[in-house]
Amino acid sequence: MYNRNRYQVSSPGFGIWKLTTAIKWIIIANLAVYITELITYNWLENPSMIKHLSLIPWSIYPGLEVYQVFTYMWLHDPGSPGHLILNMFALWMFGTILEERWGSITFLKFYVVCGILAGICVFISGILFGKSDSLTLGASGAIFAVIIAFGISMPNLPVYFLGLLPIKAKWIVYTTIGGTVLYWLAKTPGISISAHIGGMISGALIVTGWWNPVRAYKNIKIAYLRRKLKIIEGNKKSDENPPPVYH
Repeated sequence: MYNRNRYQVSSPGFGIWKLTTAIKWIIIANLAVYITELITYNWLENPSMIKHLSLIPWSIYPGLEVYQVFTYMWLHDPGSPGHLILNMFALWMFGTILEERWGSITFLKFYVVCGILAGICVFISGILFGKSDSLTLGASGAIFAVIIAFGISMPNLPVYFLGLLPIKAKWIVYTTIGGTVLYWLAKTPGISISAHIGGMISGALIVTGWWNPVRAYKNIKIAYLRRKLKIIEGNKKSDENPPPVYH
């Protein structure tokens, strides 16, 4: 489905203040859906939209509302606009450079596929761990995939944390993973850990090409051979320069 070369970044420079095409329409779509949510849920007091478009494992099986693994990612908490704002801010901040390098269509495919895979992860987790009635909504799964892809593609690109502190992009990946683990250990309510994990894993697999088992095996084999070669070279240097012997 995906060609790894399409995800390689050739230059570290990008316009941080740009609003690229796909991201612009993703934000518009999320905002339009959210306004509809606010009207129907808070003002008309009709929960049908959230009930049927959010992801509820038992609604998918045995309810057969399979479309929920796609629709849930376009909804956000009607009681907290910050949920939408933070997700869209992260999408803009980390997705801009990816879209510029990949192209709008490829980026949009990546975003949607990772969101769906994160939704499938939520569904499986709900069935396996007895949370089939839990309701999940929000773009966090897809957003976490974008963040992970950003960090993996450009690990040494400087990013200004909170607009002040310059850090390498790879630390964004470590922080995202670490934060997810902490939220899981703390059993923080209102956060879908399975969606976050599903998004991170799917983003990492797609951007590295490891979704393909053959490619994954080749990459592992290459890494093993490189490590073995380094060990051999290190042994040769040790033989050429033996340590001094004291009597």
